[in-house]
Amino acid sequence: AAQGEYRVIADDEIHWIEIRRFVILDEGTGRPVRFIGAARDITRRKQAESQQLDLLLERKKIEITRQFLGQVSHDFRTPLAIIKTSAYLVQKSPDPEKRAHHLVKLNTQIDHIQKMLEDIFTLAQLDLKAVHFDFRPCNLNTVIHSLHTFYKPQASRKSCRFDLNLAPTLPTIQLDENQITTALSHLIVNAITYTLDGGTISLETGQEGENLVVQIRDSGIG
Repeated sequence: AAQGEYRVIADDEIHWIEIRRFVILDEGTGRPVRFIGAARDITRRKQAESQQLDLLLERKKIEITRQFLGQVSHDFRTPLAIIKTSAYLVQKSPDPEKRAHHLVKLNTQIDHIQKMLEDIFTLAQLDLKAVHFDFRPCNLNTVIHSLHTFYKPQASRKSCRFDLNLAPTLPTIQLDENQITTALSHLIVNAITYTLDGGTISLETGQEGENLVVQIRDSGIG
């Protein structure tokens, strides 16, 4: 016996048909002498299965959104607390050097919040399928080196070791440099944020077969 499900288009509508086939063999020779088949319309079952899957995906989306909002709330709370403390110390400190130090912390946290808002906007665009990619020839090592240079001061302020290990040679690939920079920046900021003072963070590039690999490691929690 054989069984299969087939999609059929009739009157501009999609129908699902389940077909079962049986082979009748000759008792003497064992050769097939006829086929018997049965077909039934399973369109309603398929529609119900599709609706269940859509409902499951929607529930999963809601759960992911809830977790994301909780994480965003936590991520905003930390820099806002630092901004509030630094603003208070700027007002109270008579020492120009200390005031300058706290102003630097203020600007750093403001930049951090701005970056998180940009990430949220990017995620919203992805959800709306509104992101347009601009693929151009790019060297991945160049992108990673620039990110390391940009975030090294932020890691140094926490006395973190920030290593860079680039593959000797990588082929040029088609890449949207802005989008990959945004994605990797989020991971690097996360690594720096959750790595304790004096910890270690590393960026590494490599190649595995036809695939290029970027690894971001840290000694932080999680």
